[in-house]
Order: sequence, then structure tokens, then C-alpha cells
Amino acid sequence: MRIIAGKCKGRKLETPCTDMRPTLDRTKETLFNILQTEVPDAAVLDLFAGSGSLGLEAYSRGAKRIVFADIDRRATETIKRNCNKVGCDAPVLTAPFETAAAQLGEKFDLVFIDPPYKQNLYYRALKALVDSDRLNDGAIAVCEHSPEDKLPDKVGGLSKYREKKMGKCQFSFYRFESGLCDEGLKKEISDREEKEK
Repeated sequence: MRIIAGKCKGRKLETPCTDMRPTLDRTKETLFNILQTEVPDAAVLDLFAGSGSLGLEAYSRGAKRIVFADIDRRATETIKRNCNKVGCDAPVLTAPFETAAAQLGEKFDLVFIDPPYKQNLYYRALKALVDSDRLNDGAIAVCEHSPEDKLPDKVGGLSKYREKKMGKCQFSFYRFESGLCDEGLKKEISDREEKEK
């Protein structure tokens, strides 16, 4: 696993010795081609960060600030070593995603969400970002998931605007509009109540 482009191009990264599923280089390259105009000068949160590969790719491509979070200490220790390899001075939080979102004292322009597949964490992670007010207006949240997973079209002020399938992986892209938060949450509550009848 390596950094694809930017000032740290070609640097090799460690992968945690766990059952984590790192984003493949080819997949990562496609993702950042889609996001290329969004990364420079962005404040980036790499949630469920694993090796930190996505956040470090953003750093290499000009993001102004990166924050990493993962519940697994083996992952966060690996992220710290990878940060040292490329000279990235970034906070690394060892915490569940809800706690991490609540603890952060800043807002972000770009968030990567790549939890373990088949655990239905996407809605909860997106909602945690909205509820904790961690997104700048116009921010993008990217979920990496199995094509079999059906992610919601809206979560609060987050609206899905694009999907990209790559083999066994799919990306769903959300854009945040703060003015849609109240309206979006009301609709979600109504839809869930309707399903429970």
C-alpha cells in the first residue's frame, strides 16, 4: 500500500496486523480523481481510519489539516507510524466513532467513512457527524461500502449526490447543507415511524 500522488507520492504505508480491509491503491486513485478539486486546503476527518491511508493521501494532495480516528489501538499506532513516515503532524484518536465526533472541537470539509462491512454503521456515523455539528456547509462525506449495502439518500442535512461502484467496493458521496438539517431530520423520523407501523 502506498501514497498515489502529491508531495508524498510513492511512500509505502504500513497496514495494521488485523482483519481490517484496506482500500486498494487502484480504488483509492479513482476516489481521489473524483475528489481532486475538493482536497486542497480542506480540513479532513478520516473516520474508521485503519492505516490512515485515505487521510494521508489527502495530506499528500494538499489538505490543510487531517484528523484520524479509529477504535482499534493497533490501527491508531499504525497511523502514528505512517504519519511519521510522511511528516504529517496530525491528531490520532483511539475512540468509538460517536465519541470521536463528539470530542472534536472543529468542523470539517471532507470526511471519509470506511467501517467494517456488514455492521450497519453508515447511518449512525453520518448522523453522529450531523448531530455533533462537525461539518462545514458544503462539506462532503464519502462512505466506502459493499455494493450490497443500501445507504440512505438523506441523513439530516446530508444528501447523497453520487455513487461509484468498483468491483466489490462502492463509494457513496454525500453533500452537507446546514439549512436542510431540520427538514431532513423531520422526514427521517416520519419515514422511520411509518416503517414501524
